[in-house]
Amino acid sequence: MDKPVSSKGMRLLHHPATAWVVLLCSLILTIAAWHVSNAFVRELARDRFRFHAQDVRTSIARRMQAYEAVLRSGVGLFQSSAEVSRAEWRAFVATTAIDRYYPGIQGIGYSAVVRPEERHSHTEAIRAEGFPGYSIRPQGERDVYTSIIYLEPFIGRNLRAFGYDIFSEPVRRAAMERARDSGEAALSGKVTLVQETDSDIQPGFLLYLPVYRPGMPIDTVEQRRAAIRGFVYSPFRVRDLMAGILGAGMGKLDFEIHDGEAPSQDSLIFDSDQDQLCQFGKHAPELSETSVVRNGGHAWTLYLYARGNYISAGEAQQSMVIAAGGLTINILLFAIIVSIARQRQRAERLALDMTAELRRSQDILAEKAGALERSNTDLEQFAYVTSHDLREPLRMISSYLTLLERRLEGSLDGECREFIGFARDGAQRLDHLILDLLQYSRIGRAPDPPAPVDLGEVAAEAVGNLGPAIEETRGRVDVAALPRVVGNRSELVRLFQNLIGNALKYHAPDRAPVVGVSAERDGAFWRLAVTDNGLGIDEKYFGRIFGIFQRLHARGTFEGNGIGLSVCKKIVEHHQGRIWVESRPGEGSTFLFTLPVTP
Repeated sequence: MDKPVSSKGMRLLHHPATAWVVLLCSLILTIAAWHVSNAFVRELARDRFRFHAQDVRTSIARRMQAYEAVLRSGVGLFQSSAEVSRAEWRAFVATTAIDRYYPGIQGIGYSAVVRPEERHSHTEAIRAEGFPGYSIRPQGERDVYTSIIYLEPFIGRNLRAFGYDIFSEPVRRAAMERARDSGEAALSGKVTLVQETDSDIQPGFLLYLPVYRPGMPIDTVEQRRAAIRGFVYSPFRVRDLMAGILGAGMGKLDFEIHDGEAPSQDSLIFDSDQDQLCQFGKHAPELSETSVVRNGGHAWTLYLYARGNYISAGEAQQSMVIAAGGLTINILLFAIIVSIARQRQRAERLALDMTAELRRSQDILAEKAGALERSNTDLEQFAYVTSHDLREPLRMISSYLTLLERRLEGSLDGECREFIGFARDGAQRLDHLILDLLQYSRIGRAPDPPAPVDLGEVAAEAVGNLGPAIEETRGRVDVAALPRVVGNRSELVRLFQNLIGNALKYHAPDRAPVVGVSAERDGAFWRLAVTDNGLGIDEKYFGRIFGIFQRLHARGTFEGNGIGLSVCKKIVEHHQGRIWVESRPGEGSTFLFTLPVTP
């Protein structure tokens, strides 16, 4: 039963197209691995972009809330006094330290509502304070006037706003009416502030809060209109306001703010890259985001997008590393199949020579025929095994090559054995690399919800899994009392196993490794430490070792793919903690990480 199958396998193996078929199949596997890695890198970038985008939105909202709170304190000053003098207002604004704590705010002011019949007395009262040239601007007859009488700091650009009737301008008036009628903060649309000079002109807007006359009812819109006394407000220059919104780690992200809900070049009020050219809709959708945010009853459209270098060169090269490794294996496999075919050709030529020799001697014929039969049987069996194993996926390549080498022992030349060794090592490394990448991508996506976990049991399981390594290095692992936390048990086992395994692997050659695992309470977190007496790490590598594919030693010195510590970092961050290292060369290392205390 085996011989026909083996003969068929031999014919298939010696077919001229076999090597090319093997090459094609290997290329398909390599392309699949490249695609998985590339998709993984893109997904990481999308997750990071969504996090950064949310951070920008939150920063803008918090900044506007802080400014509104300052204005509300100004309203409180007016509500607590029948009259607020210019000196009192100056003292109040000075206590807020707006230059230090509130970037972008041009000042805090008060605009009084002046009815037509009060205009003359109002003007005379302000002039009597030492401003003989004061008047309400612009001139003209109107149903109601407002006038900026207080604006601190009362210097520089702000002097231009003194006496300005902000109710006379339609965009500002719409916001003031909304504030008056609702009793809440109201944000204006895009304007050019009266404080602007001829240089560094920026788009601006204003935030208003109404001030009502004490003792008057304000339950309805009509009552609030009758009781309006004035407005506490702040003018803002947008570029100054948004300075510092992009925090650390977000230098590859840009965003635009558009006035209203229809983004266009005319609606653009802020552009973080400062070229003031609308980029809305011009970037890849997976790395851009549009959202409408509302402040003071007014809509802004926030458009965030990633720059071209958002995905780092290191991340982009991950898939290329896999593609290059797969291509190397493909070439080696192709060379092996070609070498086998050539060996078969040499065997056939040898058989012809042996047959001619056997014609001259019956005894020699019998001996050579037997040798040839045994050789053919071995080759047929080898061809069957080769044909079968070549149909297996990448995870079987290593075992297939091991079987191939064993079956042809004594028949292969040195070159062929070297090819097999290269291919097997490459296949195993690529298989381990893909497995590590898949495990890395699954972190944080476990179907089971977090559950209470005894870290003492987790550490014990990790130490048990590392039993052979502990015995081989003659090492010792000391585990102190560890707490219970809420998390994913399998991920935490992998975390401890990676850290303890690294301590055993990178031990000093002149002493057996001693590894300690301990924990102590640090506020709302447990701080856990894995300490060893190994080789140690230079401080200049502290920021690098937790990156994916990062290695400090040559591959021939220590095995590994450079993924272990990046897996640890992702597990810890998934559990709302952080991880870092303390070490000196030759003095061992301490890897520390935090996990939240169980409520």
